[in-house]
Amino acid sequence: KMPLVETTGDIELIFNNVKIDKADILVENGAYANGLGIAAFVCYKNLGKSDIQFNNCEITNSKIIADAQNENIRDAGFIGYYDGGKVTVNGGKVENTTIEAVNGVGAITAFTDKPLTVDGTVIKNNTITSKEDRTGKTIIAGSVIGTATVSAMSIKATVSGNKTTQNIGGTQTPVTTIYGRVINGAELTLEANSSCDKVPF
Repeated sequence: KMPLVETTGDIELIFNNVKIDKADILVENGAYANGLGIAAFVCYKNLGKSDIQFNNCEITNSKIIADAQNENIRDAGFIGYYDGGKVTVNGGKVENTTIEAVNGVGAITAFTDKPLTVDGTVIKNNTITSKEDRTGKTIIAGSVIGTATVSAMSIKATVSGNKTTQNIGGTQTPVTTIYGRVINGAELTLEANSSCDKVPF
């Protein structure tokens, strides 16, 4: 019921061909003091400049739930919160998985403040839910990324059949973009051979 890695410090991580199937990850109040995020692979990284790489890794038929009242808790498939070095996701998939939190959510990451590259990844038939009421604010739920605050992000993915919603005025409202919030002048590039349901670029 726990993620693979809570935090990395300044250690470079490379995951090769790791497949997570039928996992039931539930993080409740008090489980993590950091309050930054959770994920199936890496919960958070907020120290150092080392990189994280996922090669042909998969999350399928799973539940990743941040059932905590701490509104900073974010939730994602690969990495919950990232601020250090860069993240690269090569191939792999997130499919038939439930990702739910009070704060930001995304199949790859809920929050990134450093470069991100997604290359040839399938994000399909997931239920991705942010329960924070964002009435009058920018949404923080996306099928791929919850919040991005930095440029140098490239997305090459097949994104389809996801039910991504944001709480607006007490109602879970459909989100039809692959990211929720982009701030600080961040720029995301959608590669030409990607396939997404709806693209806001």
